[in-house]
Amino acid sequence: MLVTTVKSDKTCLDCGVLLTEDNCWPSNIRNSRYVCKECSKKREAVKRKDRLPYFSEYNKTIFYPKHREEVLARTKQWRLDNPEKRREYSATYRAAKMQRTPPWVDRQELAEVYALCPDGLHVDHIIPLQGNLVCGLHVPWNLQYLTPEENSIKGNSFDPEEYMKSRKYLEWVASLPCIHCGAESQAHHLRVGQLGAGMGKKAADYFTIPVCFQCHAGCHDTTFDKETQMRWCLETIYRALKEGVLSYDNRRKA
Repeated sequence: MLVTTVKSDKTCLDCGVLLTEDNCWPSNIRNSRYVCKECSKKREAVKRKDRLPYFSEYNKTIFYPKHREEVLARTKQWRLDNPEKRREYSATYRAAKMQRTPPWVDRQELAEVYALCPDGLHVDHIIPLQGNLVCGLHVPWNLQYLTPEENSIKGNSFDPEEYMKSRKYLEWVASLPCIHCGAESQAHHLRVGQLGAGMGKKAADYFTIPVCFQCHAGCHDTTFDKETQMRWCLETIYRALKEGVLSYDNRRKA
């Protein structure tokens, strides 16, 4: 087939390829958007990703409560109309669960989590077994109880950034006296690359220590080395576990 150039002197603004009838939408040329089809798709994917938090919140707070019965009926009908796909999904999920179950896990404790699930709630994996970014393990501390609506909205999604944030924990850390001198403190995030800190990025909120203004400044220079700060961080986490601020059990209490 003969390939002709839509605009012989125009190239894609993103990848630089010469625009032709085959690789460029005519509407892009008419509207002076000199982008090939592949780059247009990539741009749309970025836009959809940026809009995802808005639509997720919209579905959770507005659409689903208003159309709950309709959504449940449509889901039930899909399961009845697609038994093969449902069986395939179930088999895939069971295989993933077996693959993500480590040999050292206490299977009796796992069974108790499901047996103690309150009526009307689902057992959900906090970090999904088949996530896009990260895959969790089938272990008791990766399980939580959710309502069917919450479980449906959460789906297979997982946001590591949100998971590692806790305003409640930061406020608790700031309420403690300075771990070095005992003065009034503030929460300091450890600046250690192995904990997720980096250029323009803080470590998770759980890797914080209570230090006063002067000691906080000392954490940013050579006054307190990384080993000392890590030891203080572990002491703070142990105290949080002892006082019940943090828990090994992530499941919702009935």
